[in-house]
Amino acid sequence: MKGGFFRKVGRLVRLSVSKNDFFLFDQSRLERIELFDDIVFGRDPSCDVIIDDVMVSNSHFKIKIIDYEVYVIDLESSNKTLVNDVEIIPNKEIKLNPKDVIRVGSQEYAYSSGAVRKLNLPELSSTLKVGRFDEQSESSLKIERLENEESYEDSEPALAVEVELPKQKVETGLKGLRKAKKYLDDLENVQKEIVEKIASLKKMRRRKIEVGAKMDQMKKILQESDFKTEKDFENELRIHRGTAEGFKMKIQKEEKEIAKAKAIIAEAEETIAQAQFNISTIKGQSKESIDRFDAVNSEYDIFKNKTVFENEFQTLKETIKKYESLDLESKQEEVEKEIKLKNQQYKDMQNHYGAKLNSEIQLKKASSE
Repeated sequence: MKGGFFRKVGRLVRLSVSKNDFFLFDQSRLERIELFDDIVFGRDPSCDVIIDDVMVSNSHFKIKIIDYEVYVIDLESSNKTLVNDVEIIPNKEIKLNPKDVIRVGSQEYAYSSGAVRKLNLPELSSTLKVGRFDEQSESSLKIERLENEESYEDSEPALAVEVELPKQKVETGLKGLRKAKKYLDDLENVQKEIVEKIASLKKMRRRKIEVGAKMDQMKKILQESDFKTEKDFENELRIHRGTAEGFKMKIQKEEKEIAKAKAIIAEAEETIAQAQFNISTIKGQSKESIDRFDAVNSEYDIFKNKTVFENEFQTLKETIKKYESLDLESKQEEVEKEIKLKNQQYKDMQNHYGAKLNSEIQLKKASSE
């Protein structure tokens, strides 16, 4: 763990931080990142701090330092920048406070500012009870040694704060009480920071276990990989990068063809729409013409039938006149009288013939007897 650390030696508590005023602590890599004005974080190799995470934009966020205040600015990133799990507005300066956590993608950075200044503590009698500090158990302040006894001290000079229980010295009166109260407040502040550092250390240990598991998984994958060196990977990526560019050009070509086809389709659709409008207009005109034709044709039929009826009427008139000149009614009476007479004569002849025939039959019958 590069960066601030503390340790307890007997009754001496030492708290060490970087001499730089501002830094972020990378909780994944367990590294301290010293900050300067306009430092840029992102995935692009040109960034000041490169983040190898696909969820991180090329230029994701940057840090501004104004009048000893630190601000984070999201650079219109795709997946946003979060401060204490809250999305921040792009291109807006958001002030950072100590212990704020910046999260981008799967990366987390804890912000810390300034070296802790040396506390000017008054000496008090060792018989004075030190409140909550003495009530903390030794185990709560103990820092367990990490695996393999790794050293986490900075390689550069560090500022330090030492809190040491004073030798026995009694000071009475209101001034002594004020100094005692200040001493207790200072001890409680140191204790609070110590507890926070212990919690941070425990969190880092858990993270170290997670990172170790990920590393083991990566090692297993790499052992089964066909590529063993960085050059192998670069060569293979170069090949596929070229292939990908080729496919990209083909896609762009096909997209242009699609655009042309869409333009042709749009033009055809416009032509079809115009033709449909023309057809609708023509249909309307055609209906008017058909309706007019039907009306004229009906009148023409009447006209033709009128001539026929006129001719028939004239013929009938002439025929009737001719028939009327024949005095048919008188002739009808004569014919009726003649028919009546002839019917009577016919009946008389039938009776005469029947009588005669009957007489002959009687004669024959008599002669035969």
